[in-house]
Amino acid sequence: MAPPERDQAYMARMRSAEGILRTLWSNSVGMADKLLPNPEITALLADVRRDFFENGLALLHWAVDEHGAKNSLSASDLAAEFVPYLQSSEQLRTAIVTQSIRTLERDAAKALGSLVNSAALTLGILAVLVVVAVFFSRALFSPLMRLHSDVLALANGNNDTPRPVPAMAQEVDDIFAGLAILRDHIGAKRALEEEQRRLNRRLRRLAETDTLTGLLNRRALLTRIDAVFRRADRIGETLAVALFDIDHFKLVNDTHGHAVGDEVLAGVARLVESTLQSGDFLARIGGEEFVIILRHMDETTAFGRLERIRLLLAETPVQTATGLSVTASFGMAMRPAGSEIDWDGIFSLADQRLYLAKNNGRNRVVVDGISPETRRRA
Repeated sequence: MAPPERDQAYMARMRSAEGILRTLWSNSVGMADKLLPNPEITALLADVRRDFFENGLALLHWAVDEHGAKNSLSASDLAAEFVPYLQSSEQLRTAIVTQSIRTLERDAAKALGSLVNSAALTLGILAVLVVVAVFFSRALFSPLMRLHSDVLALANGNNDTPRPVPAMAQEVDDIFAGLAILRDHIGAKRALEEEQRRLNRRLRRLAETDTLTGLLNRRALLTRIDAVFRRADRIGETLAVALFDIDHFKLVNDTHGHAVGDEVLAGVARLVESTLQSGDFLARIGGEEFVIILRHMDETTAFGRLERIRLLLAETPVQTATGLSVTASFGMAMRPAGSEIDWDGIFSLADQRLYLAKNNGRNRVVVDGISPETRRRA
């Protein structure tokens, strides 16, 4: 016979195990009701509660109470009595597994359907996006890129009409229409600017050119002479400045008329200009007076050049209808490179020598001496 202390320990462990089983059962039943709401499972749960927790556990308590102390109930007899109460538990397990599989299969089918639907929806969206992208590319983006290129070309001065643009969004079409208007306005503005520049050049030529002879006038000569002197100083160049005056020109006007006199002035200008070298200057400074500036000259060479011009004038008709030729008087002054003499000074010196040439009989070149009378005309 088992000691009372051991029976009490068995009973304590049994009550503890029973409490754990009932707690687990309670939690499991709650989960089963939520996860597997099925009438078959609900009925089996009631069977298990009745067979195991009411009858089976009661059998175990009876076995312990009646046979535990005397150990008079064999294991096979206990099993034969207890196992039938576990059949409903096995059926419940099978039903739960079956129902779980069905639920998983159903959920898998739903998931697959959802996946297929999602894939189809995604493909549809992608197709729409492709169509939209192609449409916007043709109707918006491509024209906008063309618009960008056309604006850059216009900004860089290219006012050519661009090639036609395919169909596009109305808003972009409006922008291109505005760009075309802008291009027309810019073209008109540039045409006006070019016309203004052409008129300015013409006005400048008129302002700087003697209308009768086509030579530089006094104003243009005075505007340029400082730059000519600075360049000569920079490169070490000696200049010859000569003034010449047509002899007895008043007599030409009085005898033949002012129209012939004008033709004589123009003929003299053409003849003298034909003798000049590159970089030389010839200007009419008023009436029958002219200025010649010869570059790269020493005094001897400059005198020789002016003598040839003087002789050419005396021997060559300068007015076709009458065959009239004229003589001229020349006064020359040299300006060495780096000289401090300015235009007023060099002009005054050449003018005084022209005055000496006039007083000494005309038709000559004077390269030295100072007139006792000073005529300042610069």
